[in-house]
Amino acid sequence: MFSICLFLFCVVKGESESEDLSTNVKKELHIGVLYHSRNMTSYLTPFNLALQDANSDPDILPNVQLRAVETLIENYYASPFIAQLQVCKMLKDHPMVAVVGPYHYEQTKAVSLITSSLGIPNITPTASGTFLEDAFWLQNMFHLNPLDTEQVSAIFDILMMLELKDSQVAVINTDDIYGASLSAKFEVDAHRQRMVVKDHIVLPASSFARNININKELEAIKEKRIRIFVLFVKSSFINTVLDQANKVGLVGPEFLWISGNSAVNDLDDKRNNLPVYYDGLLLLGRVSNEDSPQHDRLVEAMEEARSTRINRIDSLSAQVYDSTMALIKALDYLNKQGKLTFDDPTVRCELKSLDINKTDTESESESENKNGSLKRVKRADDHGYTIPAVNWFKEGYLITRAMKEISFRGVSGGNISFSKWGGPAKNTYTIVNVRTGVPVDIGKFEESKGIGLQSKPQFYGGDTKLKNTISTHLRLGVVKDPPFVKFTYEEAGHDKCLYKDQLRCYEGLNIDIVEKLAKQYDFTFTFVEDPSGNFGAPVSENEEEWDGLIGMLKRREIDMGIVAFGINSARERVVDFAVPLLTGGIVMAMQEGGAVGADGFDPLTMFKTDSFFFLRPFSRELWIAIVLAGCVFCVLIWVFDHFSPYGYYGGTKQKLLCCKCEQCTASLNGDFSVKGCPFGEQQGIHDEMKSLNLLNSIWLIICSFLQIGPPDATPRCWSTRVLVTAWWIICLVLISLYTANLAAYLTVTRIHKNIETVGDLLQSGMTTGTVEGSITDMLLSNTSDQEMASLVRRMKNVPSYQEGVNSARQGDYAFLYGSAPLEYTSNFEPCGLKISTHRLLEYELSFALPDDSPLIELINEGLIQMKEKNEILPAWRNWAAGPCTGTLAAKPGSSEINVFSVVGTMAIILPVVALSVIVFILELLKGKRSPNRNPELKLVTEKPAHEVKKLLAKA
Repeated sequence: MFSICLFLFCVVKGESESEDLSTNVKKELHIGVLYHSRNMTSYLTPFNLALQDANSDPDILPNVQLRAVETLIENYYASPFIAQLQVCKMLKDHPMVAVVGPYHYEQTKAVSLITSSLGIPNITPTASGTFLEDAFWLQNMFHLNPLDTEQVSAIFDILMMLELKDSQVAVINTDDIYGASLSAKFEVDAHRQRMVVKDHIVLPASSFARNININKELEAIKEKRIRIFVLFVKSSFINTVLDQANKVGLVGPEFLWISGNSAVNDLDDKRNNLPVYYDGLLLLGRVSNEDSPQHDRLVEAMEEARSTRINRIDSLSAQVYDSTMALIKALDYLNKQGKLTFDDPTVRCELKSLDINKTDTESESESENKNGSLKRVKRADDHGYTIPAVNWFKEGYLITRAMKEISFRGVSGGNISFSKWGGPAKNTYTIVNVRTGVPVDIGKFEESKGIGLQSKPQFYGGDTKLKNTISTHLRLGVVKDPPFVKFTYEEAGHDKCLYKDQLRCYEGLNIDIVEKLAKQYDFTFTFVEDPSGNFGAPVSENEEEWDGLIGMLKRREIDMGIVAFGINSARERVVDFAVPLLTGGIVMAMQEGGAVGADGFDPLTMFKTDSFFFLRPFSRELWIAIVLAGCVFCVLIWVFDHFSPYGYYGGTKQKLLCCKCEQCTASLNGDFSVKGCPFGEQQGIHDEMKSLNLLNSIWLIICSFLQIGPPDATPRCWSTRVLVTAWWIICLVLISLYTANLAAYLTVTRIHKNIETVGDLLQSGMTTGTVEGSITDMLLSNTSDQEMASLVRRMKNVPSYQEGVNSARQGDYAFLYGSAPLEYTSNFEPCGLKISTHRLLEYELSFALPDDSPLIELINEGLIQMKEKNEILPAWRNWAAGPCTGTLAAKPGSSEINVFSVVGTMAIILPVVALSVIVFILELLKGKRSPNRNPELKLVTEKPAHEVKKLLAKA
């Protein structure tokens, strides 16, 4: 009985133990990974770490054991067909539910033909080619990076953020699908954004980077002054391109290099030892997120695999880890949904040779198996092989759906999730800036939000603003064009510049502007004179050949013409013009007061427009001098009368001091109420003392000047009389001058009416002309105005500007030319040249540069800054100012009288004033020597001086 019980117990225990053992057995699922021999640890270490993390986490796939299947593709740029062979071999030997890789876009495209045909999910950590937009590859293909086309949008946003959208750009790309597709889209978008792609270098992707030599191409780019460079090249080419660009001088604080996401891998290889020519580089990519909880564990695993210390995970390792973890998360999602009921699929992949002589129908019929079932047949692009898929992985679509449901925080930066198209749910790039050899994350680009920066980019040298420099030697074309360009060596009697420093030979407004631009943009220059001395005019009917400076610019013999070129359409077709410096126009220059008699003065107009025309005879300075002189004479008259013992005030004071009566003593103390003064009534004495006080002195001066009088009191003492005589002489001269000059202003004699318009000029019968081939000649010859066309037919042109000016000064010749040079000429001696205020035509004045000159951007920027600071117009006025007045309507027939016109009068008046002072002194001395007849005077004079002054002031 006991033995039976023991037997039953053992049986039950064995069954329970077998049940426990069966429940602890985990199902195995395999995930494949493709890797390359170069940087092998960047592929295998993060992949295996992701599987290890999943297997050790009880919350992730608790009943599943994940296994790795590793397959080597020797070369990153190996033939896509080689990648297909390796994947077929891997699927044949090791069934698996998903594949991580490949990484190169062409290999990814080839491998996806197999995985899509078999229904096996496939995720590429790095590929982002435009082929991923094709619906065929989206069936089971996922990509962690945004499509390449999004890089172009990000780069344009960066350029706009840096205010460089209007700059000239050079594009350098490889001739593979990555480089060709991105450069093509960039140029299309650049045209839409009105950005100029000035040069384009294409590198052979099949070559080794060390064998690439583009020094000549870069030298040509340097000559074009291009500052912005966009790279769409394989990662291994980045260092070669930047190294050679540095050697030819295209790396510096004035240049910006910006790259697509392929450069991230190159930075990862040199992360701790970037050469100096990487400084300032901006690039797009997905870099590791140091805040991720898995980052530190991945760093430890990578350090152990590489046996070296690292500070940060490279972008490739981070993306491999996130790609693997995305597949794991999808499997875990299915497991929690109770849908992970499948095992590794049993599929078979074969690549068979395709007979190109057979039709597609024949090929499909041959692909039928023995049971008559038609297999999926897809042709590998350009490889001559068919890919029959055997045993389609039906459950693969479940993983594909689950991939679109998951979301987690990745190591490669940001949130990892996928759209219904298999790409990232949010197209996001990290913006990386290389600073002193260290890549720094400075912000992000999101398709929906654009650029978001955490810090400003730093360019080469650490500046946060791209330095605008030209950094070269320029040839500047000049001809005589005062006041814009003046040849000072001719004034010194030389026929050419003899100084090494050419700035001693040339001066003018435009010379000053060029000097400022040279300091701002760091360039040197040499002045080059055109032998003909002409600005430039076409010498052939088709306007292909030009002379003068325009011809030199067209032949690129000079880099910029710095005279004041008039802008017109003919010149615009052969050269580029900078922003206008000034606005000019065609005006008429004639002899002043000649046969035309056009003094430009209309009294009726003057009365209507100038309410103070009566002040015109004297200058403002003279009117001020008259007022000041009157004030001085008022004070002197009052002083002389107040202190002279023979004046009204001084004489009365003397009598009061000498009188013995009590009444006079009271009057001396200011009490005029006491009666019986022997000098008369006390009120009369009071009035007499005020006869020439300060107010009455002012009245005397005004009456004398206006010739009204006589005033209430005339001077009593001789000192005051002499002083007033001097003032009367001044009044006599000033009044005579004023009357004569005012009459001249109001007297107008005109032989002919004023000439201002083309009609006036035609009616006058005067000979007219301009300089042959000048901008004036070109504009007038192309006019459609009937009157102006009639004038052109009558014109007698001259060969040079100076000859035209001389003809106008001689009379009966109206010289038509630009307002700026004529205004300058009329303002300098010999005077006598008048210019009209009415402009027949208007045009802009500016510098000229060769067609498509790379300098135009910086020159325009500098000129605009000067105009915003109001530096050009005041400088022009200073250069154009002179002793003569050249505007026709600006001065009437007579000129105003200024202070210098009455200097002779002052020479007579001053001695008279000095004589009055001498007489005043003699009067004071004589008054002190007079006998004192008042015995009580001592009592008065012994009083303090300030008390006596106070008493007298009351009077």
